[in-house]
Amino acid sequence: MKRIVIVDDQYTIRLILSELVESIEINEQIEVSAFSSVNETFDWLKTNKADLFLIDYMMDDVNGYEMFRQLKKNPLYSRVPIIGMSADDDVTIKYQFLEEGAADFFVKPLDYYECKLKCINLLT
Repeated sequence: MKRIVIVDDQYTIRLILSELVESIEINEQIEVSAFSSVNETFDWLKTNKADLFLIDYMMDDVNGYEMFRQLKKNPLYSRVPIIGMSADDDVTIKYQFLEEGAADFFVKPLDYYECKLKCINLLT
């Protein structure tokens, strides 16, 4: 089973992305866990593992870049692919993620088909 974690403080985005990644067809079952905050996600990660992260940059508690950096420092997640996302089209945000080793970065609104294909590629 492949576990995908979505972290975004906007309910609608979490719902859309959850439906999108649940529709991925690979040789393994997909399980999606979606969270509205970084802290909530780290609580879940204490007892669960993930195979792919989709993390929004702008959130209320801790920004997604800080979460990304914490995951990259953790030996359990340092090699797990992470896709950053932001509604802010400031390329420095995108470059921060990519320079630090993000698998990809999307500017919202997302191209859902592209997102789905890239998730498939990262999971297989």
